[in-house]
Amino acid sequence: MLTRTALLRAETAAAPAAASAKKNGECVEEGLRALADGVRIVGETMKARTSASCDTTLSQDVIASLSRQEEAFKQQTAAINELVCTLKVISSALRLEVKQAS
Repeated sequence: MLTRTALLRAETAAAPAAASAKKNGECVEEGLRALADGVRIVGETMKARTSASCDTTLSQDVIASLSRQEEAFKQQTAAINELVCTLKVISSALRLEVKQAS
């Protein structure tokens, strides 16, 4: 059975994980918005019957949207990696506490 100290340590370590989860949720939302922008722009490109100069502008918009999506993906990956590290710390602390209790 875990001691009160072990539970307190686990709860303390879990606080950054909750913050990371919120951050990750915000990253997911940002990524979805960037994806929606990209879909909208691609749709506009497909519908457009315009000159080559306008096609260049729309292509640049698509590239900019893809860049935002890539940045959002990087932020999501960083948040997930931070969460994994936090979970490893919690797991190690709990294993140590169990080992000491034995």
